[in-house]
Amino acid sequence: MSVEHGERLRDPEFCLRKALAFLKSEWLKPEIGFVACLLEDSGSYVITTNIVNSKGMILHAENRAVSQFESQYGQLSSSSKAVVTLSPCVEDSPRRIGQSCSSILLNHGVKNIHFGLMHEKQGSMETYMQMGFSPSLSTDPNIIKPCKRLLDFYIANKETIYSNLDAWVAIKKANEKIVFNGL
Repeated sequence: MSVEHGERLRDPEFCLRKALAFLKSEWLKPEIGFVACLLEDSGSYVITTNIVNSKGMILHAENRAVSQFESQYGQLSSSSKAVVTLSPCVEDSPRRIGQSCSSILLNHGVKNIHFGLMHEKQGSMETYMQMGFSPSLSTDPNIIKPCKRLLDFYIANKETIYSNLDAWVAIKKANEKIVFNGL
């Protein structure tokens, strides 16, 4: 990795653009969901997406990122950061595999989080601060807009995700240009 690239990883907006570009590149794979996470520590990073299995269960992007990072690079440090297209989940979900993303991040020492969009279902910035995070939210409309379109797309199509992965791919393909407009 070049020094310039390593320095750019300190910029959370750069990281969000990278996460969105990765999600766009993986979008038409059947198991790929609608959230991406870039997890960075000391210049090393991984980018993951949430994935859906054949039973409609979702393994969230933050969970996958922690697992992949620690497998590749070892334990995360207190200076690590998670950059996510949507605010990390804080509550239980019957369709999620594993703990909430907030719990996983905190349990692995990740306190710095930056996200493209706050999902009101997850609370507020104050919610994350009370949990022990140092949160920040994108102010770049070129990041916020696609993150909002991704959330809206998921809300409109979530029952299809859970029941029919072939139909999910067809819906994603038909909406790809709209969802990723401007990226």
